Amino acid sequence: MQSKINKVKKDLRAIKKGTHAIERLIKIQGMHFTRIKALGELERTEEIKRLIKGEEEIIASLGITAVIEKNAELERMYTEAISTLPLTDRAMVLDCYVGGKTYWKIAMEYGFSEEGARKRIDKAVKKIAEEVTV
Repeated sequence: MQSKINKVKKDLRAIKKGTHAIERLIKIQGMHFTRIKALGELERTEEIKRLIKGEEEIIASLGITAVIEKNAELERMYTEAISTLPLTDRAMVLDCYVGGKTYWKIAMEYGFSEEGARKRIDKAVKKIAEEVTV
């Protein structure tokens, strides 16, 4: 059971990392689209066409779709299990693993001791591990 709990924790952290990666990739993609737009307003010389093609290749190489699909699959896998938790437990788990907050910050926000928050989150993660097939 402990290995399953560890897998759930790892996956929940991966959702956070994936979300961050998606945000960064979208920002990078936007910069390249802006460059393409600016280049498109210039005279269409061979050099400009080459530069536009290079920008398009960079956008294609970012692989945003694959990152989004992977993250969405993890989210789908855990959404139902997380939704079965009481609201406070759900929020605490998401704050901890997806939001990256420390136990003491969560404890302060929800009115628990740090140890109480840790135990409550651990119980919630165990319940998620029992619900989900990983």
